[in-house]
Amino acid sequence: MKFLALIRRRTEEFSDEQVARVLEPEAERVRELYTQGVFRNVFSRGDEKGAVVELECGDLDEAKKVLDTLP
Repeated sequence: MKFLALIRRRTEEFSDEQVARVLEPEAERVRELYTQGVFRNVFSRGDEKGAVVELECGDLDEAKKVLDTLP
């Protein structure tokens, strides 16, 4: 089953410095999930900093669990 996730940076909660520390670990995790076929497509957002991700998961709970693995 395919899901779309709209991901945005929570700039109201985290400083630019805090975000910068997790960018590379997050990118690595995204690459892993893409290689595994879980993330089918990843697009940059034009309206704010973040991404739109197409996921292939068994159900909504699985999709949420996968997204929770992102730093």
